[in-house]
Amino acid sequence: RACSATWYEEWFMMFEYVWNRSLTRLKDVQKTFSDLREEDVLRVIDAKLMICRTSRDSWPMFASFQEDKKLQKDKWASRYHGMRPVMWDMTGITAYGFSNADWQRLTFSSYYSENCFKAGIFCQPCGWMGTIDLWTGGVSDSDYNRRAGYLKKQWWFQENDLVEIDG
Repeated sequence: RACSATWYEEWFMMFEYVWNRSLTRLKDVQKTFSDLREEDVLRVIDAKLMICRTSRDSWPMFASFQEDKKLQKDKWASRYHGMRPVMWDMTGITAYGFSNADWQRLTFSSYYSENCFKAGIFCQPCGWMGTIDLWTGGVSDSDYNRRAGYLKKQWWFQENDLVEIDG
């Protein structure tokens, strides 16, 4: 280990810094955790974020048939007659105004009337929710839907989550 912080301190440091609770600047992190060098702080945070991302990426994107049926409330089953819809929408995440004119143009959304990033979000009736990568706010919803590839992922999942029916 190149860092003097314990395993617990490293995770605590990452959560406090990434979620901007009490340590919002690198120099505050360095002082709080035994005067660590900036390179050590960034290395630890990058390593922990990689663990989090690897874990997240190992989860399935959509709920399986068994999970969907087990977790879904009866009102949804009757409303959709046993079908398993995935409801999609777009959401905007506010970004600050960029000084670079190209970034200003790319991130400005006329729909939200601000600089933002857009993400596809979805929910299944069983409560399973998810997101797709952020795009710049200037992209239209139609273009995002056509190019993001999430509908292909949904189709692939649907084809591979087939259920055997007796008879």
